[in-house]
Amino acid sequence: MAYKMQGFGSKAGLPKIEDDKKNKNDKQPPVQPGELKDSEVYQGETLVERINDLEIRIENINEKYSNYDRPLTAEEKNAVKLLKGKLADLKSRRNDK
Repeated sequence: MAYKMQGFGSKAGLPKIEDDKKNKNDKQPPVQPGELKDSEVYQGETLVERINDLEIRIENINEKYSNYDRPLTAEEKNAVKLLKGKLADLKSRRNDK
């Protein structure tokens, strides 16, 4: 018989984003002009996975910058700024609980 530690083994235990009627901007930001067009956007409800998605998207933009040895374009800077803002919002919700 397998033993499951509490909090592991299923997504049922992950914190979810509540449906807040006041906060209408509670979706993941769509693919920004500075990102690759075929970037995948996580649309689920688990807070941890949404945070991971934003961190990966920011890293992809910065990786493109470092691979090509060039400064970020204005579109890329704006995309990083927007994604970091949303990431900070989600992380503050995680710490509130």
